[in-house]
Amino acid sequence: MNPDDELPADEETEIECPQCRTHLHFIRYTTRIAFEGEITIQTYYCPSCQYRHTDTIRKVDSRPKRTWISVRSSDDLRIIVYRSPEGKITIPEMGAEIEPGIASTGEITTIEGIMARIREHMWIAFRDYGESQAERDLDDILAGRVKPFTLVIDDPTGKSTIRSSRAVEVMLTDGP
Repeated sequence: MNPDDELPADEETEIECPQCRTHLHFIRYTTRIAFEGEITIQTYYCPSCQYRHTDTIRKVDSRPKRTWISVRSSDDLRIIVYRSPEGKITIPEMGAEIEPGIASTGEITTIEGIMARIREHMWIAFRDYGESQAERDLDDILAGRVKPFTLVIDDPTGKSTIRSSRAVEVMLTDGP
């Protein structure tokens, strides 16, 4: 049997189930996944009432990194982007930022997906104030009429990446 195919051990714990007060079972499994590398998945579950809680613990041993790309055409909108839970996205030309939140998760998307999310948030935030120039610029980009802009990801874990040979990556010494 391949070691990667082995199932993790199930252990009973001394922790009480918050629902029914019986003992929880515990599973811990360490594996490697794309972009993130080594992670440990811990699951507590109760066979009596089916309560379940899962934590994913990431091994963070990378150095801070800044990655950017100059988006020049509508073809560039299809470039794949991985943003780790700690990655901050900025588009300086638009003054747009996506900050990682307390419950932020990593995401795999495209540059177009990032632009669509920014546009959606702008609409929610500013719908009572009329359309701004930044919103019109985003509408043009999403319609394929791209004015050049720069997409930047600052990531203290160094795990975020832009999947393009034109992307520039710089390791940072003091953080982003």
